[in-house]
Amino acid sequence: MIAVSNGLKLAETVRGPKRRLFWAMALALVISVIGATFMFIYVAYSHGGVNLQNFFMSGLAQRPYVDLKVYFLEATYPNIRGLVFTGVGAAVEGFLITAQHRLHWWPLHPLGFIIGNGWLTQTIWFSVFLAWLLKYTIMKYGGMTRYLASRPFFIGVILGQATAAGLWLVINGLVGGKSGSYGYM
Repeated sequence: MIAVSNGLKLAETVRGPKRRLFWAMALALVISVIGATFMFIYVAYSHGGVNLQNFFMSGLAQRPYVDLKVYFLEATYPNIRGLVFTGVGAAVEGFLITAQHRLHWWPLHPLGFIIGNGWLTQTIWFSVFLAWLLKYTIMKYGGMTRYLASRPFFIGVILGQATAAGLWLVINGLVGGKSGSYGYM
C-alpha cells in the first residue's frame, strides 16, 4: 500500500489520463505475486522447506492456530484496560479527523496517528524527520527555486542508497553469502 500511495502521489504530477497507471500497478502486482509464489515453491523444493527459515516455512502456517489456542485455553473476561485504550484511540483519531477537515491550518494528518505504530514507521521515522527538516529549511531560507534545484541531489541520495544495497545484494549472491545478512533485513 505504501508503494501504491507513493505512485498515486507521483501521478498527480503527470498530465493526462491516469487510467493506464492503475492497470500498470495491477499488472505489477499480479507479476510479483506469481514470481514470489514461484520462487517460494522453487526454493522450498530445491533446498527443502525444513532447512529454510522457520518463520516462513512453518511459523506462518502455524501462527493463527497457536494464537487461537492461547485464546481458547486461557479465556478471560473482557479486558477493560484494552477497551479504554481503544476508546481513547478512537477519540484521538476522531479529533484529528475533525481538526483536519475543519481547521485549515491544522498540521497533523489523521493517518499519521494510525501508521505511527507500524514497524516500518518506527524504523524510518528519523529519516523522514530529517527529510522534512531539510525541506522546511530549504523552503524557508532558499524559496521554491532552491527547493527545485536541490531535488536532484536528494533523488541521487535515494538512488545511491538503493544502488549500494543492490550491489551488495549481488556481491552476496555471487560469493554465496548467508541469506538475510544484508545488515538491514
